[in-house]
Amino acid sequence: MNRKYVSVIVVFILYVMTLIYLTVLSNHVLSNYRGEPIFKLTVSIIGIMQTQSVEYVIKNVFGNVLLFIPYGFLLPILLIPYIKKTLMNIGTTALLALITTITIEFIQVYYAHRVFDIDDMILNEIGFLIGAFFFWLLEPSIRKSILDSSK
Repeated sequence: MNRKYVSVIVVFILYVMTLIYLTVLSNHVLSNYRGEPIFKLTVSIIGIMQTQSVEYVIKNVFGNVLLFIPYGFLLPILLIPYIKKTLMNIGTTALLALITTITIEFIQVYYAHRVFDIDDMILNEIGFLIGAFFFWLLEPSIRKSILDSSK
């Protein structure tokens, strides 16, 4: 295992810790001066758009998308030594991203007393796909760099 691969592992672990913090543990951080959640989870993006400000919609939609871009980029890199075909790698990581999102939603319901929100799952998957697209663009050079054990 070369240093670059170990670096990706470390960055991925830090990312997952941040993901857990932002999605489950940060209820107190994401609240305003009255103690009410800033990001009240709703059932539908359309409902958010009808009842909330444009700023709120942008934060909610883009926040959920941006949250999973690193996942879509880093996880396929971690799987390079184990899965040789790029499409299979991205398909496997898409399934893992979906499982991760579902797990986060269930943890939010039971641990953080939030709502299970299908829109969050859809937006997270879109973020994953964006990250996977960037991986796909850079995959030949990443694969060469990760699999080159002499560095």
